[in-house]
Amino acid sequence: MEYAYIIKGAEFALGNESSIAHFTAALKVPYIFILSNGSSYATFHPYPKTLCTTHHVIYPTEFANLRESKKIWEQRDVNTIKPSAVIANIKEHAPHLLKENTPDDIDKDYFIEEV
Repeated sequence: MEYAYIIKGAEFALGNESSIAHFTAALKVPYIFILSNGSSYATFHPYPKTLCTTHHVIYPTEFANLRESKKIWEQRDVNTIKPSAVIANIKEHAPHLLKENTPDDIDKDYFIEEV
């Protein structure tokens, strides 16, 4: 319940895999961006547009070639999604959420902490 309380009223949500996607869709968060390795493809995402038109899933590049094969269940590393892919998706669907001075070299130096 605390999680739902925090999310309710958010202007957008950015997260990985499914729990945040389900909460934000149910709470009608205006913009939802989910990073996924593709392991939940066709089971939990992408959401049908009839249920949620603002749900956008960002997959590793290699997943585009695997969607139609039986290899979609193979593990891929969500950490291979580059920051520029996330920014491009937000820029396409909700450009007002981005600062105008986003650096061009965003993919050169970044750190993803593994917990």
